[in-house]
Amino acid sequence: MISLKMTSTLYSRPCLTFTWSSREIPRMMFALQFSLQLILDISFYGRLFPENTIHFIYSSFSLHWLSKVPPALFDHQGKSINKGCINICSSSPEAVSKAYYSQFKEDFSMFLRSRSKEVVAAGRMVLIILGREGPDHVDRGMSFTWEFLARAIADLVGQGETEEEKLDSYETHFYAASAAEIEGEVNKEGSFELEKLEIMEVEKKDNEDGMSSGELAAKTIRAVQESMLAPHFGEEILDKLFDTYGRMFDEELAKEDIRPITFVVVF
Repeated sequence: MISLKMTSTLYSRPCLTFTWSSREIPRMMFALQFSLQLILDISFYGRLFPENTIHFIYSSFSLHWLSKVPPALFDHQGKSINKGCINICSSSPEAVSKAYYSQFKEDFSMFLRSRSKEVVAAGRMVLIILGREGPDHVDRGMSFTWEFLARAIADLVGQGETEEEKLDSYETHFYAASAAEIEGEVNKEGSFELEKLEIMEVEKKDNEDGMSSGELAAKTIRAVQESMLAPHFGEEILDKLFDTYGRMFDEELAKEDIRPITFVVVF
């Protein structure tokens, strides 16, 4: 049985708890026989479907991935202005967070505009997005995820396993938006009326495979980054890289909790 708890961040509403039982799987699978499923090898930010054809749109853990690494992260010579970091970190100049935010606004606005043409009148949309809790870009949430990876790469640089230039030139196309930024872009674009914007807290459970939290985090990040890390740094360093990542994660977690934020956005 899976239980999800939602607590409002923008509106003073009671907590909502949704419980889903595995006994419902057969009924759900039967219903899926009568649904249309489509896989497209194109960006989800632009148009995907004909106009006025979609009744319900659901996007899960996608929109924190930007369409591209922000071009403004590189100077006129193609050199990164975010040296030693692979996302927004504590040592990043202000121009870095501005570049990421600008790319998020461009992408999210395009997504809303595209979906507004495809959804029917009175259609609904639900988005699940990783984000951050407040205005600060560096917190004990998703920013730590990327800081650990940058530290792990820097550790390998210090051991002579890879070059500092490769670390400086690697950037992730990820942006953890705040609730205010999401709401602001929805209101500015104007195609949808925001009904709910809430934090979803997923209950933490012990890992049945016996892995530490750091090992599990390392496996998760490796799954989404390996295809980009391998051609840039070389496959031969990846095992050592993510062993280091997991160790750093566990060491930091022993000091204080690391709590990524997940938003549920309902239109």
